[in-house]
Amino acid sequence: MFQITTHSDYMMQRINQLIKLGALKRDNKDVFEEYTQSKGLNKDTYLDKEMIKGYYFSRGSEQDSQQALMVYEKESFIGKDSFS
Repeated sequence: MFQITTHSDYMMQRINQLIKLGALKRDNKDVFEEYTQSKGLNKDTYLDKEMIKGYYFSRGSEQDSQQALMVYEKESFIGKDSFS
């Protein structure tokens, strides 16, 4: 297990692409293999959405400490609006 902290929307786009590749592998392995071969990707180049959690941290009111909001749930992807 590891943790990534970023302010980069580029990094989040890449993570989302890896999650989508993982969903493709799960749902249609033949298409996944054809796609990875056509793009020259290693067949281990994907993320399993069951292994990912994403959080957005924001400061609450002045009395509150930071609060964490879940921005990724297993059936969706990490939203870009978290970075605006």
